Amino acid sequence: MSPRHAPVCLVLAALAAAGAARAEGEPPLLLAPALVEQHAEGGAAPAAAIGPAVEPLVEPTMAIDLPRGPEVVLRAAPGTIDPPRIEGGRWRARYRPPSPAEPGALLLHATPMGHSPCEGQLVLTRRGTHVVHAVRTRPRSRVDVLLGERIAGSAVADAAGRASVTTLVLPEDRTYEVRAVDPLGNQNNRPLALPAPVLPPPLLAHACRDEVGAGEDVLVEVAAADHLGQPAPVTFELPPGVRAEPLGGDGIARRFRVIVGADRAAGPLTLSARSGGAVAPIALTVRARPAPPATAHPVAPPAAARPRPGVALG
Repeated sequence: MSPRHAPVCLVLAALAAAGAARAEGEPPLLLAPALVEQHAEGGAAPAAAIGPAVEPLVEPTMAIDLPRGPEVVLRAAPGTIDPPRIEGGRWRARYRPPSPAEPGALLLHATPMGHSPCEGQLVLTRRGTHVVHAVRTRPRSRVDVLLGERIAGSAVADAAGRASVTTLVLPEDRTYEVRAVDPLGNQNNRPLALPAPVLPPPLLAHACRDEVGAGEDVLVEVAAADHLGQPAPVTFELPPGVRAEPLGGDGIARRFRVIVGADRAAGPLTLSARSGGAVAPIALTVRARPAPPATAHPVAPPAAARPRPGVALG
């Protein structure tokens, strides 16, 4: 989806790779986690327990910066994005992630105002989520949350043995480990799995023009990815008399030729692209057929004038 004009470069602000920057003046909502208490057998090592599910720190918005230039129309999947506005000499837009907050891939599409969506630019990035892990262990124990070999977050349990550790979770993070070490050096580790994604993966679709005539075709662009940002298969839901033909390409962005049957009546036409549970409707209008030119019927020439009989005067 390369534009014919100067590309519209989407530059994400701080923490953009994780997609978790907070908006000023909009504090995140902390969901109250459930605590599960577990005692160590024999008291040799501290017990680390975690609630039935990790609880996300809901990030209400993310700021996206764009270079100063022509105004653009922005779209995002999943989630929504506000119209951009000028702040500090640059365009800024607020991205609002879907609920529930969970890590995944994010598709952003920018089109210069007044141009076809097929002249826009597509950007694929990752959307991370801050997660708080509720842990119950021995008082004053050090609690670490490990993602792979990396310590993603740490805290010290209070006098009641409770600790909350906040980490940034990315789409590829599917398992983690909670480690607790008490003041005497006793250690306990527990591997855990993060919840599977429940939201549909990102999917964007648009036609290169809004109108099509019966018996004509229109170019359609579809961008589909899985939760990790890899290309995902695409299917279409088409009304009777309409078919779609792929035009090649096996990446995130692909093109299709949608052909409208010659007998399709004028009026609105809606088709849908589908991928991994996500649905992207595409609205078209079928133009009315032009009226056939009027047929001119031949008109017989007037009969030749005949001489009128008269009276001869002698």
